[in-house]
Amino acid sequence: FEAVGAGADLAVVAEARAADDADAVERRTSVRRDGREVATTAAGILRSTWETTLDVPADALAGSARAEVVLAPGLDAQLADAIDGMVRRPWGCAEQISSTGRVHVLRLARLEAAGEESSDAAARSRRDAARAVAMLASRRGPRGGYRYWSSGEVEPGLTAWVLRFLAEASERVVVDPESWNEDLTVLLATQRADGSWASPYDRADDGRLETTALVARSLGAARRYVLEHLPADRVRAYDAAFGRTADWLAPRVASRGEPYALASFGAAAFALDRNDDVSRVVTRLLGLGHDEGGGTFWNLETNTPLFGWGRAGRIETTAVVAGFLAAVIDDERLEFDRDAVRRAVDGAVPFLLRNSDAYGVWWTTTATVETLAALDRALAREATSGSTEIAILLDGREVARRTLSGGGAHRVPLHVVIEDGIAPGPHRLAVNRAGGAAPIAARVTTSVAVPWNGSPESAPPSPRALRFDVSFDRSTVRVEEAVSCRVHAERVGFRGYGMLLAEIGLPPGADVDRRDLDRQVDAWGGGLASYEVHPDRVVMYFWARAGGSDVTFRLRPRLAGRFAAAPSTLYDYYNPDASAAVPPVRFEVLPAPAPAR
Repeated sequence: FEAVGAGADLAVVAEARAADDADAVERRTSVRRDGREVATTAAGILRSTWETTLDVPADALAGSARAEVVLAPGLDAQLADAIDGMVRRPWGCAEQISSTGRVHVLRLARLEAAGEESSDAAARSRRDAARAVAMLASRRGPRGGYRYWSSGEVEPGLTAWVLRFLAEASERVVVDPESWNEDLTVLLATQRADGSWASPYDRADDGRLETTALVARSLGAARRYVLEHLPADRVRAYDAAFGRTADWLAPRVASRGEPYALASFGAAAFALDRNDDVSRVVTRLLGLGHDEGGGTFWNLETNTPLFGWGRAGRIETTAVVAGFLAAVIDDERLEFDRDAVRRAVDGAVPFLLRNSDAYGVWWTTTATVETLAALDRALAREATSGSTEIAILLDGREVARRTLSGGGAHRVPLHVVIEDGIAPGPHRLAVNRAGGAAPIAARVTTSVAVPWNGSPESAPPSPRALRFDVSFDRSTVRVEEAVSCRVHAERVGFRGYGMLLAEIGLPPGADVDRRDLDRQVDAWGGGLASYEVHPDRVVMYFWARAGGSDVTFRLRPRLAGRFAAAPSTLYDYYNPDASAAVPPVRFEVLPAPAPAR
């Protein structure tokens, strides 16, 4: 075979015919251009017109530039877009499973409220929410509680996060109340005498504050489940632990003034009817917001308990704050400036909508579910848009015209791909609408391939936060001969913590020796928590450790020819802006020697 073009999902079909018999085999594969793929995303809100600039590097490979415009008319379309985006990204730890499951539960609730409980979309979300519940069983500790993977320590913040998902899911899929009770028992047993919780991954006392705040917010969100499903003695134990936690948090969040912890404590206090605490938290949060480009955000001064930091951490924090403010704004028992709260929530909405990524999610699963939950509350009164005519212009030339149908919770986003007329240089993209009142979330992702040793204009930023190396012991090999691959992945410094994801590019048709990887996962000490083998790459999930992690595995090519493997990348799952890449390795695979006669 010879690749004459590039594509993300191409079919290779082999047919065999003989007399009256025939058979065929189809395999799907990706063909990449021989260059580094660069993608940039701009997002905003379409009311009547939305404009942005697409910048294509001067050294872009000919014909590689394309732009995809995505328009989501309302939260239901954004939920559909996010679900599709989440399944296209690696996921598999307990946090990712439960966060993705919560998105399906949120979509189910909206579909049922709109009378769409029998729709195909509802059936899919119901199935995938149940699947998430089932998958979490392999992440439980021996006596209950949850670990990120099938081994490792039970972690209280993660356990509380999973319990919240299971409590919310129980209204729509089957959840075992006895297992839930066991998990709660394990969680309560890890509470310190002073009422706080500490994670084995906390690096300092401020980490204990964030972990305790997350546990408190999760316990508050699960309160209804506790009251309806647990025996009286467990309810009393829950109430006592919850109260001690709130007592421990109250003075500490006030002195720290960290928005994530403040909003988490505020949500817990709201569940406990501690109205004076709620009012004080709201007033404090109003003074901590930052206005930027017509939006409002709340900053994160440390890592979230689930390891978010950088841009993803700021989005998650803003969503937690906005969701809390939107939840309490109409409670007349509380005393605060309601007009100021409405302005703050209204300002958070455009900030969140403008910060989605190329997948239609918000960089991490935690930031994504918190954002969608906040938008669900903040846009509860959003107007229903009628049919809307959309015109998309590139440099003043109309390249597409579409109609967005209005109404119905089953709405899906509109995707428009532009491939013609995108030469190197700046281009002005405009999206115009005629009709409809509700705002539409808009984004465009421009993707292009540039030479690996390209100009400074297209060079990637220096990966200061990560150290990454991928090497093969040889690149000229015969079919079925073993090639050894060594991977080094390391987080430099202490800014982030948590999971690193590495994607190791493989030559086409390579068989990976899973036994090598299984032994290193079982050893755990090397930092490799899990892995997935795909046709063109191995995805590795690393848990950060001092000095980095080293993994070695063997692969055996099955196809003769000259190939460039897929490039290899490493990124911090909880802040994907921290990333590093290794150019593809070129292989020459020679035919196997003819058998001796």
